Amino acid sequence: MYTPVVFFDIGATLIEGPAFTPAQQIATRLGFSDTTRRRLDQQLLTSMINTPDALVALLMSAYAVPAKTAADLATMIWQSQIEGPKTVPGGMELLSALRATGIQYGFISNIWFPYATTFARLYGKLAETDLAFFSFRAGLMKPDLGLFQKAIATANCLPRACIMIGDSYDSDIRPAIALGMQTVWFLCRPAKEQLGLERVRQKIFPTPNKVVSSLIGLNVATVVSLTTEAKMPCN
Repeated sequence: MYTPVVFFDIGATLIEGPAFTPAQQIATRLGFSDTTRRRLDQQLLTSMINTPDALVALLMSAYAVPAKTAADLATMIWQSQIEGPKTVPGGMELLSALRATGIQYGFISNIWFPYATTFARLYGKLAETDLAFFSFRAGLMKPDLGLFQKAIATANCLPRACIMIGDSYDSDIRPAIALGMQTVWFLCRPAKEQLGLERVRQKIFPTPNKVVSSLIGLNVATVVSLTTEAKMPCN
């Protein structure tokens, strides 16, 4: 007998909004190129930026943004990250059901400090776990396998007894499959996932164990059943 461990992405999987990422909002306001936006995105997601002042300091030092402009942007971004997100339907119910049945779960997420704080506020005690692997703490981002490997090692579980649930094929599903994890692709934004969908249909990319368009109705029995082929227990 073995006990599976379920890992969730957070953004667009358990909470959603605002419509644009912080890096996208800043890049639009300042006219950054795509290359600069991607650099900023990586910095936000892999650094401890835990106050608006820390964001101001980054914008001024790394991007030569004037102090007043940086302060105004930081205030706007911080407010959007605190007030904009909302829970994804079915997310709280699924976590509650997993906890009620004693199934261990955790999070593997590209996330920065204010968004993680909002997630904790929205989900309350359901967000509390020893298996929280956040990019801003680890200093690396999905799809880097290192973040997944750290999660699996900390859970002290074989990869095939671990389940990854996420909305991004490239960031969540493909690296999880590469490590031998079971996968649930939460296809809530199919337009954004067109390339992954096409590659899966063409059998260029591996197929997830399960694809769902909503977390509503994704119950514990269905999730746990994905690991029934795993033969060795977690320790």
